[in-house]
Amino acid sequence: MDVVGPLNTGPVVTAAAAPNGGGNRGAGGGGSGAWYASYPLPQIAHQGLTLYTFNSKPLEQSVFMQSPSSPDAPDQSLLQWTGASVVNALCSIQLTSLYSDMSSGQLTDLRAALTSKMFHAHLARTLSLHTSLQGAHPGSTPSDRVLADLFESYVGGMARELGTENFGTLYKWYFAFVNPYITHYRTLYQHHLHAPRPTSAASASASSVVASAEAKARRQNVAGYTSRLMEYAAKNRLEPPKFEFSDNGQQGADIQWTAIVSLGGISQARAVASTKLEAKHLASKEALGTLRAPIDTTTSIERRRKKQERRARGGAGSMGQGLRQPYPAPLMPMSPYPQMPMHAQLNGLSMHVPHQQHHMAGSGIGPHMPPPPGPPGMT
Repeated sequence: MDVVGPLNTGPVVTAAAAPNGGGNRGAGGGGSGAWYASYPLPQIAHQGLTLYTFNSKPLEQSVFMQSPSSPDAPDQSLLQWTGASVVNALCSIQLTSLYSDMSSGQLTDLRAALTSKMFHAHLARTLSLHTSLQGAHPGSTPSDRVLADLFESYVGGMARELGTENFGTLYKWYFAFVNPYITHYRTLYQHHLHAPRPTSAASASASSVVASAEAKARRQNVAGYTSRLMEYAAKNRLEPPKFEFSDNGQQGADIQWTAIVSLGGISQARAVASTKLEAKHLASKEALGTLRAPIDTTTSIERRRKKQERRARGGAGSMGQGLRQPYPAPLMPMSPYPQMPMHAQLNGLSMHVPHQQHHMAGSGIGPHMPPPPGPPGMT
């Protein structure tokens, strides 16, 4: 492999020869729900694998020691963050260049397997980076988390020392190292896409809830037909309808109920449904159609809503009607002298009498009409 930079050729290291190779481990760092979690880590032999030699000793010390002793050494957490970002970018570039026919979602799934913590720990073992790890307890085995951070710090240290002007060198090294794994995981991912999906308990429970809700809605839509059939029998002085039920002998979701309704001793209709109650209501509906009885096609929910609207309109309408139509005024007694003011007729004030007489004389009533009687005691 032609590379530019301080890279030297190390011994051939195979995944099987590396300690704690994790061949039986799942390749998932994203939990048991990741698509790649059920597959074992690939065992790939690398020929002529090259390792990077750091020119900066403080930088190298920071890569392989969790707590750098020198204040001038970069923080390993920063190198680990840089390395994780660089690996994510390098992997994305490789995948888009190799598999331009895959969608962005599929490329994201494939990249998740190649950038998981478990896979990075596997790469650290393959490179034998754990043999240079400093600060660990003698005889202890580093965890997958420590090894994954070590690999990312290793790449972050390379990126810092090579700089952006030598980014191509880092890309060539990473591509030569990871490309066999990319091909392997691409094959596993294609198998994953075409493999049958087992029904999980959660999805089965959700489907059961949805099916139950739909069945309840269907029963509510036909619940009123049985009561209307009973009303029809009562109005026509017939015995209440009688129902006979039978099933198909199945269990669970495959069961089917048959309901036969009789009215006046005569079988009128039958219906089949997944529940006994729904079959009963559907048979009542068919019977109403056979008897030519009027069938209200509105659902129970619509009938309830319309009933509430009528109640609301009735309450508001009665109040409004009282305002629009006030009580009629009481009738006043009829006067024998329509042209005379009522207070003059009742009180008999003399000052009004000549006026009324004059008014009556000029109104065409006639002089023969006697004047109204005066108050008692007057002559």
